[in-house]
Amino acid sequence: MKIDRAYPIKDHRVGLNEESYQGVIKVGDKIYVSNYVGNNRWRNRTGIIKLIRIAMGEHDVAAEDDTGVDVNSYDTRLEYQGSVTYGDGYWCYFNQIKKVI
Repeated sequence: MKIDRAYPIKDHRVGLNEESYQGVIKVGDKIYVSNYVGNNRWRNRTGIIKLIRIAMGEHDVAAEDDTGVDVNSYDTRLEYQGSVTYGDGYWCYFNQIKKVI
């Protein structure tokens, strides 16, 4: 699916890619996540979303700063910077979510 962006993506950790889930995610949703771990290997996990956090700072791609905001739902098509905590203490960038199960 082609992604129509209002601005160019400069960082691989933010912005959707063609395999990313494009839609609303909510705390309590079960998600499938895939991320590249190096040497042509991928790590795939599933889990229930426990926390969705949106970054408020330009250089805070994972919403780790105190200025980040917790939300109950988020539309990934907005392409904000941030992260999701899910499963047994795992976390991922929004673009690493491949689908809501």
